[in-house]
Order: sequence, then C-alpha cells, then structure tokens
Amino acid sequence: MGVRLATRKIDLDGNKEQLTLRFKEMERAWGTRQDSVFVTSIYEFHHSVNDISGNHFIAFMYRRGHFSFFNKQLSGKLPGGHWNEYILNYRRVYETIISGDEHAAESAFSNHMQWAIGILKEYLPESALPTTP
Repeated sequence: MGVRLATRKIDLDGNKEQLTLRFKEMERAWGTRQDSVFVTSIYEFHHSVNDISGNHFIAFMYRRGHFSFFNKQLSGKLPGGHWNEYILNYRRVYETIISGDEHAAESAFSNHMQWAIGILKEYLPESALPTTP
C-alpha cells in the first residue's frame, strides 16, 4: 500500500527528489559491499517511501523498534551472495515509483518481496518452514 500511495504522490512537494536521494544513498552503500551499511540504506529507502505515501499508520508502523531490530539482524545474512540481485530489484522498484505507474510499482515491489522471502528461507531452520499437504 505504501508503494502504491507513494507512487501517486511522487510528483508532489519534492518527493521525487527525496526518493532519488535515498536511492543514490543505497547505490553508494551497495558499492561499499558492507552489508550493515547496505541494509541500513534499504531501511531508509523504505522510510522515505512510507513518508511519501502520506499514510501515517504505515509510516508509524515501519518506524517501530521491531522493524529496526529485524533489519539489524539481517546484516551479516543479507544480501549474502545476492548483492547484484538486491540492487537490481530496488532499482526496478525505484524506477517504477518515479515513473508514476502505481500498478507497475506495486508489482515490482511485490515481486521483490517474494524474491526476498525466498532468500530469507535459506536462513530459517527447516522446522520453521511451512509444510505442504
């Protein structure tokens, strides 16, 4: 929802510039190959998307401590061997938001989340994974 709403508002009040700045910070962090710096930049990118969305509930929930803690826990595990895929996924999300095409942006983000969930499963014990009937 945050991505869809942010895309609708991307041309207002310097929103495009704000998101572009966050994405450039993410690219710089990606270039360092320091996972904690990169994961923090992703977290900040999400903050900007949620702020731009104008949905105060989404922005508030993402700022809650457990999201920050979860993101810190990802450092050392992510991006793992997936550095290039991560930046490509986020570039796709960023570009579709900037384009103003909310359906494409929502699709890009949804695809990224499905991919990221698959990566996270690599780090879960098999007993934590859902079983299929």
